Formats: sequence, C-alpha cells, structure tokens
Amino acid sequence: MIMASNAVTARTFPRRKGPVRAETRTWCLHVQGGHLQLRSHENEYEDRPGGKRKPIMGFSPAARLRMLQLIDEINWLAMGPGLFITMTLPDEVWPHVVNRMTQVRSQWVRDSENFLGVKFPTLWRVEWEMRRSGVAVGLVRPHWHMLCPGLRWYDRKDATAIWKRIIGHTGPVSFKVKRMDTKRKHAVYIAKYCAKKADNSSLDYVAYLNKFGRHWGVTRKGLLTMHPKRSYNDIPLTAVHEIRKLMECHREGYSSLYDAGFTSFGPWSQAVNAVIERIAVDSGTRAE
Repeated sequence: MIMASNAVTARTFPRRKGPVRAETRTWCLHVQGGHLQLRSHENEYEDRPGGKRKPIMGFSPAARLRMLQLIDEINWLAMGPGLFITMTLPDEVWPHVVNRMTQVRSQWVRDSENFLGVKFPTLWRVEWEMRRSGVAVGLVRPHWHMLCPGLRWYDRKDATAIWKRIIGHTGPVSFKVKRMDTKRKHAVYIAKYCAKKADNSSLDYVAYLNKFGRHWGVTRKGLLTMHPKRSYNDIPLTAVHEIRKLMECHREGYSSLYDAGFTSFGPWSQAVNAVIERIAVDSGTRAE
C-alpha cells in the first residue's frame, strides 16, 4: 500500500491550492521496516485548526492507517512464533460490561501474565458485528482480536477460564486461540482480522461508540522488536525531484506538482521503498 500525504487522515493534509515549490524547503526521509515517509521540514501542522478532540466514531481510516504503519515497523521475523486470540462477549453479560470494555480487556492481559508468569506484548483491535442469532439478534456487539507475538503457548481452556471469571459468566463462550508460527500466518491474520476496514453500515447506534473507548491499541510496546529507524536529512533537491517523480509513476493520484511528501508502506510498496532509499543514499545523504 502506498498512501500519499495529501490524503485526509490524522497525519496528513489536504492538497494545496497552488503548485508545491520544493526549492523553498529542506527535505528528510524516514525509513523503519516497510514504513517510509518523505516530508519537508516546514511545520505543516500549524495550518491545522486546534480545538477539542472529536469523538471516536469506530475504526476510522486514520486509525487504520496508524495501525498499518506500526505493523510495518515491527520486526515480525525477530519476534518469532506467537498467538492470535479472539475473545467474544456473550449476550447475557453485555449490559454489565458495556461501560467496562477497556477494563475487562486490560484485566485479562494482566491476569494472563500472572498466570503464565511472563509478560508479553499485544496488538489488539475491537470489532463490531451484528449478531445473527441469540437474544441479541439484529443488534451490534463487540469482540476482540489480539495478536500476541512471542507468546509461544497458552492453553485455550486456561485462557477461557480467566476470561469467563473476569466478565462474570459461567455458561459457554466463544474463545479462540490460534498459533502463528510462520511469517505468512502473521500476514494473513493481520490482513484478515486486525487491519481490515470496518463495516459501519450496521452500526445503528454509532453515535454512542465514543463512550466505549479506543478501537485498537498496543500493550507493552517496549517488548516488541522494532526495525531500526533510519533518517536522511537535508536531501538534495535533485534527489527529492527524482523520488517524487518515481512516486508519481507508482501511486495513482499522487502529483509531484501539487503534492508534497508522502507515506509508503505495505508489502506491495517494499520494492519502491528500496529504490527510494537507494536514491537518498546515492545522493550522498547519510543515515542518522
């Protein structure tokens, strides 16, 4: 995936009315894993209006963008095998948990660490879907997808027992634990569950979702093995023009005339990112 920086997201800006004058700027390139970003040093954030933060209305495109960027910065190969866990709330406990969603998720992680005797990072996302059966048929209810890289083993019966105790439920509950032992399985689970776009068409009370807290996040980020970050500052303008022209050929909708920097990430952009970084290196710019 290649995302131009003029897209309307949390970290990018609308297209400017006139052509971009690259000669009036100094440029830098940041590379971390499969995440690459070209931007100018001028403080473009000053053009954004301030004010109170807007309510969290589901898994927004901006949130998905940040999650995908973080995924590309993690060194999954170095993390080794891990687990993919899906936790569901039974309909019966929903009225008692609706205002404690963050609490029950965090408590399950803490209690699991105490039970296993090891601390582990998680990359989680809450997903909302319409129930097709049961007492809440036709209503929207949440479930969690949780990537646990580096966690080699967790018996499903033990994990389920802890979850049922936390939510106060004694009946059956849907709780899945799958092993990720190859890089391909990491990619499949990330693409299929964690990073897929949200279907908000069924959220008949989406205006109330803000009180349920964040829709994705990371715990114990310090335990994740990240790719090293390389920064190339003060890139010569000739190299900047070459990089932007290259992106114009590979990214539909990006214009080297009107768009400034860009963000590039995802498995389909790795070859382009390698060429872009090589252009920066050949220009004589040293990585910091």
